[in-house]
Amino acid sequence: MKRKKIVLITGLLAMGVFPMMVSGAIISTGTDAPTEYLSDAFSASEGSSYLVRSDRDPVGQSFTHTTAGGEAWRLRSITFRSNDATGTTNETTVGLSINIYSGQSVGAGDLLGTFTFSNDTFDATPDNYMRFALTDGESATVGDLTSGALYTVALRVTGDTALRIDRSSGDVYAGGQGMWNSSFQSNSDSAFWVEAVPEPATLGLIVCFGGGVLILRRLVHL
Repeated sequence: MKRKKIVLITGLLAMGVFPMMVSGAIISTGTDAPTEYLSDAFSASEGSSYLVRSDRDPVGQSFTHTTAGGEAWRLRSITFRSNDATGTTNETTVGLSINIYSGQSVGAGDLLGTFTFSNDTFDATPDNYMRFALTDGESATVGDLTSGALYTVALRVTGDTALRIDRSSGDVYAGGQGMWNSSFQSNSDSAFWVEAVPEPATLGLIVCFGGGVLILRRLVHL
């Protein structure tokens, strides 16, 4: 069962609520679950996962975009939770990319953008939260998100990079489906959190005329 929670955020810029601007798509990791995101789906069960590997390509999640109003929003990041018993603190980003598609699709005609990462390492140990962040330019490439529309985020890997991400043991997220080896799964979802923010022009209007108050909708699954 799900319910909607409304989160009020004031003084956005002063409080540093929005992510810092970065020069390229990056991966950051941590042990704390994301908060104030538009979508989440997760399972408490352990040992259940999707394998991200070149022969299980791609892997990810479809989701329904929701907003608090009619203003334009843009994708900022996608977070997955690692569930890799063989995961390491220095998993390589070589050959790793994140693709964004319109609809519940991984078709070439629906591709909105492909983003790769500089050669680096990240922490893929179990229960770590891996945040894949887009720059302003990359968000602009994807374009404004349509409220109520479906989108798909997919991880793709070439070469030897391999890791596992958590998945649910049932259909816990009504707004989309988990995706493994290019196949959408009707009975499971990735552990994922999608972050979207108002596009820059809209954010400026909110700050100037709205007193810096923004309402974010978050779908919480119990």
